[in-house]
Amino acid sequence: MAQNLEDSATYELYIDAPYGTNIYGGNIQLNARLFRNNIDVTDDYDDACFIWTRSSRDHDADFYWNSRNATGVKTITITANDVRINARFQCKFELEAATHLIDNFGNYLEDSDGNRLVAYDLHEDY
Repeated sequence: MAQNLEDSATYELYIDAPYGTNIYGGNIQLNARLFRNNIDVTDDYDDACFIWTRSSRDHDADFYWNSRNATGVKTITITANDVRINARFQCKFELEAATHLIDNFGNYLEDSDGNRLVAYDLHEDY
């Protein structure tokens, strides 16, 4: 995985909704796509770098949704339960948002499925 950003490169983050954005009676999928100099480099970075947030008129529900979804993923599925009337979903790329956990010997800690455990720097922008 890439661990730094090139200073001279141009980075753009897009949200792709391959099945549309209307949630009527179903789900929608949102994919984060990171481009460096017009080349898709999404797979060069860990899922933990892609932080999704929801904003709506229900700030308490937004806080709950954002804390539930703060683990970092490149793709999210939005259900009707995620949108009451109207909601806005955003994705931020944060290279420093996650730190892989290691043991005293420098080995990565992993869950039972072999995924590396990550510690997140969670903060609110209030």
